[in-house]
Amino acid sequence: MKNFTHIATAFLCEPWGIRPEAHHTLAGVLHRHMTGEHAADEKQILARTPRPALGEFRPHGDIVIGPSDDNGEPLCPQMQKVGPVAIIPVFGVLGRHLSFMSLWCGGCDFTHVEQMAQLAEADPNIETIVFYFRSPGGMVIGCEETAQTISGLTKTTIAYSDEQCCSCAYWLAAACDQIIFSPSAIVANIGVFIAALDDSAQWATEGIKRELFRSGPLKAAGIEGKAWTDPERKSYQARVDSTFAEFKTFVATARPGVTEEAWSGAWYHGREAVALNLADALSPSLEKTLAAILS
Repeated sequence: MKNFTHIATAFLCEPWGIRPEAHHTLAGVLHRHMTGEHAADEKQILARTPRPALGEFRPHGDIVIGPSDDNGEPLCPQMQKVGPVAIIPVFGVLGRHLSFMSLWCGGCDFTHVEQMAQLAEADPNIETIVFYFRSPGGMVIGCEETAQTISGLTKTTIAYSDEQCCSCAYWLAAACDQIIFSPSAIVANIGVFIAALDDSAQWATEGIKRELFRSGPLKAAGIEGKAWTDPERKSYQARVDSTFAEFKTFVATARPGVTEEAWSGAWYHGREAVALNLADALSPSLEKTLAAILS
């Protein structure tokens, strides 16, 4: 269960830029696989967990980004080319250095997005790079660096989503030269949170009390079985505030006309995003977006 323990630690202690609904779904998955009768080893979990289909984003050629399963099937959707356009899929919950398990369940590694972007940048036949988003967001760690990688590309970059492009995913989209959404896509949700847990009351009902000996007032903040102190709360809130400031600065610099309403943490439909200057245009499908690029 090493992989899920690592995910659980990040889940409770690290800043996330993700839709709360997706965060809640992750919580349910972690709980089922780490506790009670549902606990199992990794092989059992893999055997009963269906993988998202790669669909049209299967590998073409010899270059495959990310790991493969025992049958040689890539775990991650692969970059596609349509004439002079490269399409980079950004699907699922985002994170840096994701485990095999996380990728199997449909996660998207920032490193793989960067690798595909660099391949497209180096391809002399590619003129435009489209980042195709179907992501609720994810972990903040690694997001800013990937956004900077996208910003540094010399070729024309376009972000497109006909599903969702929220929070950390929107951070990446803001790095592109142009943002296009379908009218009903769910987008933005700009903000950061940490969903920490205080289980001290549960421990108390079970007659268990933790005594903590630590080197400083913030060491082991959030440890199981211990109530949060005010200095710990202030420390975690400061982490959220500083991370959000970086997020906001990046988006505001890339899109200086974004209205104040956009910083509330709310999500919007694509048609609303254009009015708030969170997007440049609307397009009902990826196919029509590509047709417009190629025309």
